Amino acid sequence: MFVAGHPMWRDLITSAEPEYGLTLEISRHTFLEEPDNVLVVESLSCFFHYLAELHSVTTLILRDLSSHPHVTENTLVPTKKLLGAYYFEGINLSRDFLSVFFKVFDLPGEATFVACAFPSNTSLGSSESLTLKSLPMNSRFERCFQGWRGEELTFDRCPSFDNDTLDLLAEISGYEDCCPASRVSSLTIRNCRNFSYQALKELVLQRKRMTPAFEFVKEIRTLILNGKIPRITKEELEWFEGNVKHVYMSGRKSLPTE
Repeated sequence: MFVAGHPMWRDLITSAEPEYGLTLEISRHTFLEEPDNVLVVESLSCFFHYLAELHSVTTLILRDLSSHPHVTENTLVPTKKLLGAYYFEGINLSRDFLSVFFKVFDLPGEATFVACAFPSNTSLGSSESLTLKSLPMNSRFERCFQGWRGEELTFDRCPSFDNDTLDLLAEISGYEDCCPASRVSSLTIRNCRNFSYQALKELVLQRKRMTPAFEFVKEIRTLILNGKIPRITKEELEWFEGNVKHVYMSGRKSLPTE
């Protein structure tokens, strides 16, 4: 693990043998405002420049990072880049930091965000698997689904995941970039209590109706619900097992009824 402001971290990582995959965690730093058109050492623009060059890192973890609210895209990497790491995890990243991060980078295949404050201009890009965990109650993360084309979506301990979220995921239009998470075929809901099974049914049904009409829409084929979730009746369980190909609870192909 490296502190972002430590002067040696990038030298140690870039000198590593490229054939060996590395896990890199960078934490605890606030990036201050920087002069226009100047690549200042340890500035946010310089930091992102080095991240784009870390080809030997397979797992990248950014923790407790924030930035000055006036940092803009003008001094950053000029074209949007794909993070070299296969797995990315962001933990307690500030809204201002993420606002610029999402303008500079596309996410890798797997991405997890824990206790992060999502900006209103979020655009996640290319990750195939996305996990949102322990997001603040007032976190409105729905904008990140607009045009996102991943297939696996997980909510874990997110009190702001509710029927409005499910209703948004059920909205389908004729344009792929306008459809939120239209390619999701595997949905995991873990330790979330503020949704209803009726809204979840509507999502499943809407995806089944729209799949034949739009090639970019996938139906929900895998549904995983576990942890502290709303009680489910026998009838609700039977409905999901009759309309979703795979229904799991803690690795078993059934859900406990209460």
